[in-house]
Amino acid sequence: MWRNYYSEINLHMTWHVKESAPLLVPKIEAILHHYLRGRCINTPGAFMHEIGGIETHVHLCVSGTCPFHSLPKSKSTTQQPRTCSAGLRQ
Repeated sequence: MWRNYYSEINLHMTWHVKESAPLLVPKIEAILHHYLRGRCINTPGAFMHEIGGIETHVHLCVSGTCPFHSLPKSKSTTQQPRTCSAGLRQ
């Protein structure tokens, strides 16, 4: 088995405004997109591919990588899942 391998998780997330109200006007949308970009940039192992949407929802396409070389060698079922630096469960 290779020693240096990783997994990659690709996510397409969508957030909707309550009751699909058209609240994400251009000014709010710019602030929200800036905030979400910042969260992705500051999350180790996360990479944002694209962000977009319309007045009622936001789409976010993100990848996350987690190196598995830090997993314990024991396959005991009593161990709790470990969390990588990106906050994803291994």
